[in-house]
Amino acid sequence: MTMSPAILRRSRTWHFLKRSLGIKSTSANWCVLRECPQEPLQCYWFRSAVKSWNRMVDSNSNTLRDVMKAATSLMNSGASNCWTRQIKDAFGDLQNGTVYRSDLLQCRKLNIFNLRIDLRFRHHQAVWREAHGQDPCSCLRKSVAYHNWFALPVRPVSDARAPFVLPEYLKMALSKCVMRNVARFRIRGHGLKCETGLYGMSTDRSALVCNLCKTGIIFKMRMLIIFMYGHRTFTGTSSIIYLIIFLKVISKVSFFNITQKFTN
Repeated sequence: MTMSPAILRRSRTWHFLKRSLGIKSTSANWCVLRECPQEPLQCYWFRSAVKSWNRMVDSNSNTLRDVMKAATSLMNSGASNCWTRQIKDAFGDLQNGTVYRSDLLQCRKLNIFNLRIDLRFRHHQAVWREAHGQDPCSCLRKSVAYHNWFALPVRPVSDARAPFVLPEYLKMALSKCVMRNVARFRIRGHGLKCETGLYGMSTDRSALVCNLCKTGIIFKMRMLIIFMYGHRTFTGTSSIIYLIIFLKVISKVSFFNITQKFTN
């Protein structure tokens, strides 16, 4: 089956971000977007279309204004393949959708600032509003564990900057191995038993029991810190490096001011 250009570009974006982090291709897309941090491509496309519309409104070209009026007439007549009709339909469930549709019908400029707020509220932040407050130990969704345990706070929707904050470990001079393992742990793209035991939504308790100690308790992700501290190496890298990074990541406290370069 041939993919549309929009779907192809979106899949290539996912592939690029996941390869940059060194995680598997089946990792949760919304978690990867927030980790990087990026917005969905449709948000950029929508804002670009609205900016083009505003430039057309400000233009002093009579020909361009005739094109706008013709497109608006096609939209009112119910033509489904008209680009103005597609923009109008995209305003559907936005908070100020009625205002945007009215401005579009009357060939007025659209408020791009309010549109950015509405798009962020409708798209990616809806995922995190749903995940907020849920217990990661009882909910099997990766977005719930990521939001409540690892993710940095989301900026307000009215903030002109990107809605997400770049994690500190991506700013550090870490080796690819260290960065990959930290990203896998944060996004739950690893092969530890607390993750693989959830495949297929298994209710078998033995599938989640820690295989690294003799306590017989359910293997929680935070137990990994204790395990790493008691071992000299972890995948060929000094365990103290992972200990510093993971302790700061899990506690959601800012990283120490570490400037030296970590190597294997």
